[in-house]
Amino acid sequence: MNSCVNSAQCRAARALLGWTQEQLAERSGVQQRTVARFETDAAIPRTSTTTPLVDAFSSAGIAFLYAKDAEGVVLFSREWRGRTRR
Repeated sequence: MNSCVNSAQCRAARALLGWTQEQLAERSGVQQRTVARFETDAAIPRTSTTTPLVDAFSSAGIAFLYAKDAEGVVLFSREWRGRTRR
């Protein structure tokens, strides 16, 4: 699992899910204060912080997209979760 996520992607993922920072903190095990500092670019988190965030989002159907000059977030519907590529 790629644990690289930026602050804008984190905010966008939470918005897609309708989660508060507190809910993300609860689901990921990362302190709410740390989530807030990351999302406002007040701190650069370690991989040990971003990995649980990405894992929590992934469990809820979020995928982070990366391209040469762009990054994004997508929420897969329940029907797509767990499917593998053919």
